[in-house]
Amino acid sequence: MAALAVAVAGSAAAGTLILSGSLRLAGIPALIAALALVSGAPSSRDLRRSRSQLLARLVDRAFDFSVLVPLAWATRDADPPIAILSLVAAGLAYLAAYERARGESLGFAVRDEAGYRAARTGVLTAGLLTGWLEAAIWVFVILTGAAAAVRAANVARQARRTSTPAPPG
Repeated sequence: MAALAVAVAGSAAAGTLILSGSLRLAGIPALIAALALVSGAPSSRDLRRSRSQLLARLVDRAFDFSVLVPLAWATRDADPPIAILSLVAAGLAYLAAYERARGESLGFAVRDEAGYRAARTGVLTAGLLTGWLEAAIWVFVILTGAAAAVRAANVARQARRTSTPAPPG
């Protein structure tokens, strides 16, 4: 729980720094938040439907949105492609999270791997720290788009296996 609190504080600090125009400096609290997220969040194998798993998933979304949405706002005039790409990335992150949650609620096995979480948060953090925002957000878009596609295909495959054909007639 303490790690998730650190992740929330780091995410909020990163978003605040982004909005104030200190993009590279925002990478430091983002890095702290990302490390706390990766180390403190329970794996999906440990706690299937517990409160701490739900809280970890909410904090994970908060990290994405506390970086991407302020980044879209802060770069809207100076660098519109980054602003647009940030909004696309935020939308894909929401879609991938929705697919995971909806698949689980329908009883399908949907994995939420720690490696995927680490890659997403690491890419955004690296982009802030290095200043290579456009490249980092493109990688984030590819990662989240791939996750959304894989989750949708996985649920569809499971649905085909469990559905029984209607009797003739």
